[in-house]
Amino acid sequence: MTTGGYAAGMTLITASLAAAAFAFSPPDVVPATRIEPPPAPAAAPAWPADDASRTALGAALVTQWMGAIAAGDVTAVDRMMQPGFQRIGFDGAVGHAAQLEAVKAMGAKDPKVTDVIATRVGDALVVTCQVSVTQTLAGTQLAAAPACRLGVWQPAPGGWRLAAWASLHMPAA
Repeated sequence: MTTGGYAAGMTLITASLAAAAFAFSPPDVVPATRIEPPPAPAAAPAWPADDASRTALGAALVTQWMGAIAAGDVTAVDRMMQPGFQRIGFDGAVGHAAQLEAVKAMGAKDPKVTDVIATRVGDALVVTCQVSVTQTLAGTQLAAAPACRLGVWQPAPGGWRLAAWASLHMPAA
């Protein structure tokens, strides 16, 4: 093939590609409708300034948590938990979904929260307390004697979320 033949071949290929590009080019661009971004989530809650305020917040959070469980309000319990929530207790360890199922079967009644201590550790509010609550475990009614509990709460958009919960001993049955 001569140089002239090569150049003619390249011209033909280039012309073919240009015609194909024109044939497959999109029609006139239509302006897209403006899509508004979703609203920003509510700001994370502020940290209490002193020990007494942290303890009051811890007591309120645990009381709200136990109240939602006693009411069997799975939706409220779900809203209070972080997605990676974990619980460990005398009945074993569970994650987020299993905790929601456990709430349905727990039959908790009349929770009373006492002896609250709350401290800030990094981005967590660590709350220890005693909780007296009548509840059912595997069909057995447990005594309402106070039991040690530990909660780890984190500020999140829209409120405080529970990352971990522990029941540290089994009340006498």
